[in-house]
Amino acid sequence: MEKGIRQGDPLAPFLFLVVAEGLNGIMKQAVLTKNFLPLCIGKNEKVDVSLLQFADKMMPKGVLKQCKQIMSLFLWGGSDEDRKVAWVNWEDLCNPKSAGGLGIRDLECFNLALLGKWRWGLMLEKDQLWCKVLYAKYGDGQAKKVSIWWADFLKSCVGSEANFWFENAVSRRIGEGDDTWFWREDWFGNGKFCDMFADLFQVSAQQELRVVEMGCWEVDKWLWNLQWSCRLDDGCVNQLSSLLNILSSFTPIRGQKDRCCSLAGQRSSAAVCGSWAIESKGWSVGDLAGSYMANLGGAKCKVV
Repeated sequence: MEKGIRQGDPLAPFLFLVVAEGLNGIMKQAVLTKNFLPLCIGKNEKVDVSLLQFADKMMPKGVLKQCKQIMSLFLWGGSDEDRKVAWVNWEDLCNPKSAGGLGIRDLECFNLALLGKWRWGLMLEKDQLWCKVLYAKYGDGQAKKVSIWWADFLKSCVGSEANFWFENAVSRRIGEGDDTWFWREDWFGNGKFCDMFADLFQVSAQQELRVVEMGCWEVDKWLWNLQWSCRLDDGCVNQLSSLLNILSSFTPIRGQKDRCCSLAGQRSSAAVCGSWAIESKGWSVGDLAGSYMANLGGAKCKVV
């Protein structure tokens, strides 16, 4: 112990936690005795931060490109001054050995998977300090105008800019329905209602409401209360009939929170080898990232 602990020693993480917990206790006491004033973050719902510990899990695209170049030079025996011919496409080398590749980790997909874990955490750990800080500072999405990190995060794993790869890998399991958008989230397992019933969505007077806000309880019976901004034409009436047929089998569960579930376990066309290699060929970057994320521990629940 006099010489310290070497890097990689299994005891090191435990010592770090001991020191971190002690520091956390000291900072809490300092705030209580007003010997230290916490930093206030956010404009509307402000969050007080006195101690923040984090590890950055995001690699900029420039760094990813340089890492790939270094790996390629090492593989083919070249250097910056003497570049060798790359006889095989790099994407093919990233395939598992069973699919004809070398099983080299695809850094772009793995980086997306790490970003996906950020988003997964933001959805599941809203009461944690780190989530409160990010929501307070960036919550409404407008912060991409002033934050390069947040803009890269949104482009990588949120919505249309990321080809919806995260949304396609995750579904919702409804409890009370107070944390799930009725139209804009896939909470029934068949797709988003705004896409499935596009004409009906356009005339809905409740486009921005959550599931629990689309109806009410009468004693022990749940009743849907769908409202429209204009009279429905024949096409919308047909869509409404299909929508009501779907909704007839659903009832919110009182006292139970909504939660997210991974769909990775449902993919029958591919299997995950080891901790990150993918058996299937022809998947998009988002498909691979979704599978990487599931194997990083980002999702434990399987939809059945």
